[in-house]
Amino acid sequence: MYALGNPGTLEDCFRQAGFLNLSVQAASIPRRFQSAAAAVENMKKAAVDIREFMNRLNEAAREQAWAEIEEQFRSFDGPNGVVFPGEVLVGVGMK
Repeated sequence: MYALGNPGTLEDCFRQAGFLNLSVQAASIPRRFQSAAAAVENMKKAAVDIREFMNRLNEAAREQAWAEIEEQFRSFDGPNGVVFPGEVLVGVGMK
């Protein structure tokens, strides 16, 4: 997920693949959810790596962990629901 997040890593991958005239720009991609509970439900369905980790816990510990995550997610709650800041790198080049 963060494998290309270090400065220059994406550019290096493009160069190694033979691309020229490289440009890499950061783009904001906030994630929005109706509520903290909705964000947790999305995470339960979509985040395979987190699900695998959670499945190692017993039922009580797993429920407690999800409750703690939801509580932390509430700190992102605002008038438009829960909004998590995010960023992706968009790279282009010519071959």
